[in-house]
Formats: sequence, C-alpha cells, structure tokens
Amino acid sequence: MGIVIITGGIDSGKTTWCIENLVEGNAQIDGVLSLKVFRHTKRIGYDILRAKTGERFPLARLRGCIPLGCRERLELGIFSFCMSAFRKAEEWFEDIGPMESFVIDEVGHLELKGEGFHDLAVSILGKRHLFENIYLVVRKSLVESVAFDLNISDYTLIDVEQPLH
Repeated sequence: MGIVIITGGIDSGKTTWCIENLVEGNAQIDGVLSLKVFRHTKRIGYDILRAKTGERFPLARLRGCIPLGCRERLELGIFSFCMSAFRKAEEWFEDIGPMESFVIDEVGHLELKGEGFHDLAVSILGKRHLFENIYLVVRKSLVESVAFDLNISDYTLIDVEQPLH
C-alpha cells in the first residue's frame, strides 16, 4: 500500500480504528498514537502511546490540568502541549529498523506549522524504504494540506466514517 492516510472528522474514531485495525495483535507495527485522557468523565487531554511497547507519555492537557514536569509548552486552542512529548516520540524512533508498518496519530495543525510531530513525520517518510506501510492520521479537513506539506503525492485514503465495501 505505501502511504495510507486515515481520516475522518473530529472525534470520529480515527485512533480507535488504528488500534483495532492496525495495532492490536500486530508485532510488526510501531508508531505513536494520541490517546484521550479523562478525569471522571471529562476529557482533559491526550497522552502519546508507543504502539510497540505500550509506553505512555503526557502530550496535551486543558490549561488547568497541566501535568507536573511539563515546563516547555505550546498553546493551541484549548490545549497546552508538552514539548517534551514530541522530543520523546522522536527519541523512541531515532534508531528504528525495518518493519511492516508505522503509524503517526495525528498530523494536523501543529505539524502544518512545522511543530508537533512534523519532524517525526518527515524523518519517517524519509525512511519509507524501511516500511511496507506508513499510516498517517489526518483530520478530513486537512488531508490536502498535509499531503502537500509533506510532499505526498501518492497515497491510499481510508475514511473511518465511510463503511468498508
């Protein structure tokens, strides 16, 4: 397949789709997933999860819920992103070797500004010969912008909101 963009609207189940269809039971995939974090029943932010090891690290929180140790922050909308999470993700994968698949959840507004997982996405795409498939999770409204920004001209699109045929 090559490069696959997993898309859908906000809260459409893109991450859940990746977990259920790519990660669960698959030892030949690695990458970073962005998992919602709840306090009681209210979403307060996101953690990153390394697909292969299950290691978690705080990524973003509502401004009143920022975890200890999140000193360098980047504000976007209602969330404050921990810059150390992006460095952690790059660290996880700096010496990655060949494998079947790699996933980055999510490439969005931050990445289009050269921040967030942008450098990780560029690095992994530059090593595409190491992977059979690279999966990028991208909000539906940003697919064309992300493809242009990352110089991706040939990709398969999977819309989690559309039934499979």
